[in-house]
Amino acid sequence: MVQKIGQVTPASIDCPPTYCPGAQNTVATGINDAGQIVGYSYGASGESGFLYYKGKFYPVNCPGALYTQPWGISGNGTIVGSYSDQNNYFGFVEYAQPPNWTGTCNTIPCVFLYGINNNSQETGSTVTPPSMMPARTEGFLFSYPIFLTLFPYMGGNTVAYSTDDFEQTVGSSGFGGPGFLALPSPP
Repeated sequence: MVQKIGQVTPASIDCPPTYCPGAQNTVATGINDAGQIVGYSYGASGESGFLYYKGKFYPVNCPGALYTQPWGISGNGTIVGSYSDQNNYFGFVEYAQPPNWTGTCNTIPCVFLYGINNNSQETGSTVTPPSMMPARTEGFLFSYPIFLTLFPYMGGNTVAYSTDDFEQTVGSSGFGGPGFLALPSPP
């Protein structure tokens, strides 16, 4: 059941060419309680990431990346996302805030990072390297130092997209399969 929760007021977020060269479409992928929005734009020249806050765009692009896709932002402004270079896929975590964005992209190979909550717990999926196809993904919840894979519980390929501050994690099972809600085990 879906309930109507109120009036929706559309607002346009179009990343300007200064920050997103060749942008034809803009995708907003995450927002935190402070109103900081992350996302990416894409067009003929590829994909560029951004942070949008208080009417200003800040580029979020990893060095050497063919594309950069920021997916989530925590309450303290930590950004998670994914990018690809010529050889592999990477998840990244960026702790710096604009205007101090370093573009260093603390990276993890063969991982897509999609979400981060206010407790700095990250969700995503590991992915088979391009050299080892067919693709296989395993969704996870990472809460330092514990890495909980959701694959054995869901059967098949999984992707974990988001988790709340209570470790309730949502995602999809299989490619095009049903969505899931994974609840934490009682202590």
